[in-house]
Amino acid sequence: MSGQVETVAPLNPPSRIFCGVPQGMQGIVLAELAQSRLSEAPDAPVSLVFVARDGPRMQRLADVLRQIVPGHPVLTLPAWDCLPYDRVSPNAITIAARMNTLAALANPRTSGAIVLTAANALFQRLPPRRIVSEMSFEAEAGAVVQSGGLVDWATANGYLRVPTVREAGEFTVRGGLIDLFPAGRDAPLRFDFFGSVLETIRTFDPDNQRTTGSLPAISLVPMSEIILTP
Repeated sequence: MSGQVETVAPLNPPSRIFCGVPQGMQGIVLAELAQSRLSEAPDAPVSLVFVARDGPRMQRLADVLRQIVPGHPVLTLPAWDCLPYDRVSPNAITIAARMNTLAALANPRTSGAIVLTAANALFQRLPPRRIVSEMSFEAEAGAVVQSGGLVDWATANGYLRVPTVREAGEFTVRGGLIDLFPAGRDAPLRFDFFGSVLETIRTFDPDNQRTTGSLPAISLVPMSEIILTP
């Protein structure tokens, strides 16, 4: 790839332009760049940002990078699949991916992330970083957590109350149990309360509703980029 790299001056630090990289080699080139950037600045929250031509190319590249650089968080910021002020809302999976990425970028503990986005996503406005941080909900098993506070947070941040949780962005309340399918997670969560104490946080299968695991703590992110204030 030596003939494909050009250093452009007088930018500081110098930028590198890669030309003629075959379609299937983009993931390998980005992985090498991310590893190099991580060694130069290990505490940097973002290693690099890549703008793909469209959403499908972005997703394919994300799948490749998650295989060849498992030590790097790979974050995707897809574009909305609808127009602004349209009669329909963006797809829940799209919103979940966007909010998961925004929350990770707002988290000071994030380091070495590779951010992938699409060209049309660059033209969409985003909520301020401070607002994204304030919209998150932290919960820890064994701690004092008000179940009503979790319900109010979910309602105010784009989650839909349903009889049975099956898809991202849904939640339900059954006595001391709150089921919620958070943005950016592969499985929904079951919060088991005893009074004001959150006893357990468990994952479960949305098809058969059976428990599949447990978590010591969780950071929840909204399912909406629109902030409604009283």
